[in-house]
Amino acid sequence: MVDQTQRLSRYRELIQELNETKKMEIARRTVELFFSFDIVNSSLYKTINYTGWYNVIISLFKEIQASVMKLMPGAEMWRVLGDEIVFIIPIKENKDFFVYTDKIFEILNIFVLKLKNGQFFDELEIDNDKKLLMKMQNVISLKAAAWIAIVGENVQQIERYDNLLERYKLREGYGLIEFLGNDIDAGFRIKKETENRRMVISFELAYILAKDTDYLKNIHIITYKTLRGIWQNRLYPIIWYHDPKYAETYSLRTVFL
Repeated sequence: MVDQTQRLSRYRELIQELNETKKMEIARRTVELFFSFDIVNSSLYKTINYTGWYNVIISLFKEIQASVMKLMPGAEMWRVLGDEIVFIIPIKENKDFFVYTDKIFEILNIFVLKLKNGQFFDELEIDNDKKLLMKMQNVISLKAAAWIAIVGENVQQIERYDNLLERYKLREGYGLIEFLGNDIDAGFRIKKETENRRMVISFELAYILAKDTDYLKNIHIITYKTLRGIWQNRLYPIIWYHDPKYAETYSLRTVFL
């Protein structure tokens, strides 16, 4: 717990530094929020809808990306991993933790509803017979995850809680961005610990959100699990974020009101 307290203190220090100076440096550290949306039952859907699943999944990812860009200006799509799409956004001040967590959960609920009530398929540019068939075959949904990390770029000396950003040049005008570190690994571990319409968050993000009583009620420890390589294999809290406000707004019941 001492180690986690020191880690969280480093987050606060970095946020303060970001607020005190706006100058760009070649070597820098930032606090980044990572978040992902993962398609539930994608393998089953590909089996059921073997001739049209790719149009649905590609269209879904594009719509999610457009929604993220609209509701969270400054966010970037990092990568697509199979049936999962991952984004990053920099944290510039304390309120960003709360605002962005809200938006991620809202986007999750928007698309879960659109998939379940058929609106998503109605918006596809295909004939009505195919739309009807896709609605009947639909078994997919979404789940989400969010985690934070201190990221250093071009740093000469690696600090204890650093995660690193590396840029790889493929050819002129093209390259890859990769993030490396324990907090990145932890994020990819916890994202497996969620379910349909649920959003799992990292311990560090939950700790920061819990400082506000309005957000504390949205944080739920579901269980404790050993995550390979994380916290030296000690038990890690699996924490789900649930805001009844958005869950109710985008509930299937609203379709009939």
